[in-house]
Amino acid sequence: MKVLSLSFLVLFLAGVSRTQDSIPNAGFEMWTNPYTPEHWETTNLLIPPGHFTCSRTGNCCQGSWAIQLKTISFEGFIVPGVASLGHIGMGYTEGGVPFTGRPSAIKGWFRHPSKKDEVALYVQFFRNGEEIGGAEWTMSDSVPGYTPFTVPVVFTSPLTPDTINITILTDWIVPGSMLQIDGLEFEFPPVGMGYPDAVPLRIEVSPNPTSGRVRIRLPQEQLCDIAVYNLTGEVVLSLRDVRDEQQVDLTGVPSGVYLVDAVQGEARCTARLIRQ
Repeated sequence: MKVLSLSFLVLFLAGVSRTQDSIPNAGFEMWTNPYTPEHWETTNLLIPPGHFTCSRTGNCCQGSWAIQLKTISFEGFIVPGVASLGHIGMGYTEGGVPFTGRPSAIKGWFRHPSKKDEVALYVQFFRNGEEIGGAEWTMSDSVPGYTPFTVPVVFTSPLTPDTINITILTDWIVPGSMLQIDGLEFEFPPVGMGYPDAVPLRIEVSPNPTSGRVRIRLPQEQLCDIAVYNLTGEVVLSLRDVRDEQQVDLTGVPSGVYLVDAVQGEARCTARLIRQ
């Protein structure tokens, strides 16, 4: 039987965590039908069949498709084109998808051929339902050809998000307002740089080896997420918002070698633990 080395497993687990750092269907290449982008909810759901505020378009910057949003007038009502990773209601969006990264910016390509209107893109990061960061992009100039944009992400908390919502929308009051978006992507700080207010993580686990109960200590005063993995990469224990010290009971965990992983923002520290 092959056994993964601890160093390889640490890299593997770090790679697994990054799978939640990307935007679902960011290039808008995947569509259930010409009016339903996968992973995104749109205002098409709020109007009767046969009327559309959202559709795919072959007029794209990369790949085969882009998303096109358009404000329409329907039976005396004006309905904007809105696409969101969360749930869309009448005049609001909520929720989102799992996400655990702290990007420094969001970028992409847009085309805004309409005039005298304003279109926008909003990014929201949440932790336990509380908004802890975001980005905002608006455009009122007419831009007939695809143009790149980059918007900084600002976090108001050092915590790691657990959910993200991105909302793209056309003008709420101008029928015919149109926006095409393609190639969304997050930028992340260079590996190892972290953030200006970041403090290198340290983690202490004792007693080690342990027969059951163990003390996890974080010398730095930061809220961290803690996860204990076995050698197959399975999480056997997870804790959120741990500060200073945490007592945990591993009595029901089988004997073996485990990894105790502490994460705060882009910083990560891993300790080896032996359960006797």
